[in-house]
Amino acid sequence: MLHLAAEMDFFPKLKQKVYNVNIEGTRNILEACGETGKIKRFVYCSTTETIGKVLGKENADEREEFNPTSDYGKSKIEAEKVVQQLGLKFGIPYVILRPTGIYGPKDKFAVFEAIQMVNQGLLFFIPGSGNSYVSFTYIDDVVDAFIKTLDLQNEKINNQIYNIASNDRMTYKEWFNLVARLTGRAKPVIHLPLSLVKPVIGLLSPIMNLGKPRTFMYETETVNRMTESRMYSSEKAKRDMNWIPKHNNETGLQKTIQYAYSVGDLYQSYFSAFAMIVQILTLIILYCLFL
Repeated sequence: MLHLAAEMDFFPKLKQKVYNVNIEGTRNILEACGETGKIKRFVYCSTTETIGKVLGKENADEREEFNPTSDYGKSKIEAEKVVQQLGLKFGIPYVILRPTGIYGPKDKFAVFEAIQMVNQGLLFFIPGSGNSYVSFTYIDDVVDAFIKTLDLQNEKINNQIYNIASNDRMTYKEWFNLVARLTGRAKPVIHLPLSLVKPVIGLLSPIMNLGKPRTFMYETETVNRMTESRMYSSEKAKRDMNWIPKHNNETGLQKTIQYAYSVGDLYQSYFSAFAMIVQILTLIILYCLFL
């Protein structure tokens, strides 16, 4: 049994819905599984947001203290407890996988929003220092990890928790620079203080988030989270499941961006919005100088 369903929203309009779906929904599924008596392994999709921001300098493993910064992460902590408690109660072996942020073709959420902002020339700056670490994992590698949990011959993984994370260790600055290169945009070299970025994002938020079922990039809290490091170790999954991620950030982002261009989710244009603004301002200044 693979349990992938969840209310995944970092800024939910109805916070209680996140807890109801993720905790009570998981409880309902496990109780139904217990009644059948036929489930050989229950695989639960959790998240590294249970760990949240990492306080040290090393990649956090599964033993890291919980430090979630969202209701989504908090709800998943409680859902993990339900899996562990009811798994033992009904004698159902379980495996809990904690993927990092997932991205890939057809994604329209956090990573895609960031790619879109860079592609449109809107993210021409780095909020703060950009030196905090971020971790994303390509969809095919995450799927591969779940497939490996279906190997019932491997009893070593029963009743275990595993982080599922890319091998890449990149700062926000490095990640945005990579996206800029892959979309043909100028690298963001300006660093703006959070005290300036947050009010601007706050003003843009109602417009840029209009009609979106879920929001991420155009939220002031997201700007705050860019000062927090999220870097996780998946050495345990590599050791116990022989899981090896096949994509680094560059190969995964390249596939994601190429797909978005091919289906019209992203558009390539010669000028970026920021470049056009700069050129217009330059023309105005030149006109004023030589008038």
